[in-house]
Amino acid sequence: MKKVIYTSHLEFRLKKRGIPHDIPKRIYRDSNEKYDDNIAGHKIAVSRLDYSGRDREVMIAYDEFEDRIEIVTVHPLKWMQKQQRIKNRRWIRI
Repeated sequence: MKKVIYTSHLEFRLKKRGIPHDIPKRIYRDSNEKYDDNIAGHKIAVSRLDYSGRDREVMIAYDEFEDRIEIVTVHPLKWMQKQQRIKNRRWIRI
């Protein structure tokens, strides 16, 4: 498996949102839902997990290089956000 790097932006978002440090790496490793984001240019991975005491879908945006994975950000998805991005073809399943 490639080395997983957390960007400074991701580190900031983890602290701001109170998300445990291991969650982005777990989402990348365990997600069965991965997409290309046609607007932002990143890859997306989505997993369902407990976030703030609720069962939520949480996404990471990441970039894949030959020798590493750089996770850019993480956030819980709002209701219907994923479906809208798929329907509008912003996210294309890979």
